[in-house]
Amino acid sequence: MEIFLLIIPFLLIVGGLITFVGGQIKFGEEAGINSLLTFQCGGIFGWTSITTPLVRQSIYKDSIVIAYGYKRHKLLFEDINSVTKPWHLFSHAIRYNHKDISVPKKIIIHTKRADEVLEVLRLHNIKVKKKTKKTKKTGTDLFK
Repeated sequence: MEIFLLIIPFLLIVGGLITFVGGQIKFGEEAGINSLLTFQCGGIFGWTSITTPLVRQSIYKDSIVIAYGYKRHKLLFEDINSVTKPWHLFSHAIRYNHKDISVPKKIIIHTKRADEVLEVLRLHNIKVKKKTKKTKKTGTDLFK
């Protein structure tokens, strides 16, 4: 029983290192190309939520690559319908609305550099929407 108590923390540490290092490595067509903007962040991908700094987002001249563990999601600018900056209490986030079926439909990136990302995306003619805090509807708002 004591051996299991020693093995569990070891496995958690090794798994965390593999996930972190795996997200940092540039594979295939990404290797050797300079990015416009690269940073560590957290994110939500479909039903999977990954914390900072285990996700890497890199913006290139024609695409965005989001990497975590050994997964890579490449979104071409032409596949991005719009980008939304939802209001969150404790974080800055970016939500990608896209039409690429090989990438999870729900992609939300949590980063402190959201404004930089949005500015780069605006320069590439991607529609940027800004959401504000949701408010409760009252009885008088229902008829407006």
